[in-house]
Amino acid sequence: MRARLLMGAAVFALVLAACNSSGAKSSGTTTTAPSSSGSGVAAGQGVAPVVRTANNSRFGTILVDTNGATLYTLTNNGAAVPCTSSACVSAWPPLLLPAGVTTATGTGVTGLGTAPVPEGTIVTETGLPLYRFSGDSGAGQANGDGIANFGGVWHVVKVAGTSAASSSAGGSTATTPTSSASGGGFGY
Repeated sequence: MRARLLMGAAVFALVLAACNSSGAKSSGTTTTAPSSSGSGVAAGQGVAPVVRTANNSRFGTILVDTNGATLYTLTNNGAAVPCTSSACVSAWPPLLLPAGVTTATGTGVTGLGTAPVPEGTIVTETGLPLYRFSGDSGAGQANGDGIANFGGVWHVVKVAGTSAASSSAGGSTATTPTSSASGGGFGY
């Protein structure tokens, strides 16, 4: 089981590295595998962005994934709503990291953390799980904003204090993932 998990983490890191380019303007954001010799991924390999900022003409500066896909949260009256059903996960794929991966975020990306879920580790922003929308067919699209389903309303994750004319600079700040000691996750 452990070997399968480690192999999956290594493959995921390599896939992320291969998908490093996108058409959206973005800040430098990286994910690196830990330097532990037992991880199956050597230190410095598999470097790829996980969360970064991009300019969106409708929403200003927003958070996007490796491929420039817009990131969303699901809330009900400001509280996180877990997306746990197969229908929800199919329409709104969660942004997952392999176990033990450290996220580093570019300028303008703050508040990232992680939480354990059965599939692995989900990336969070200010405690809210991050998802993509299957109805967005390319980088820069944000067709899921305002959709009410699966017990809440979906929102594009906007970077505070930005407008459509703003641009984000490069750079990086290390962020150590946090998770619940109880392993509670988000109801998965």
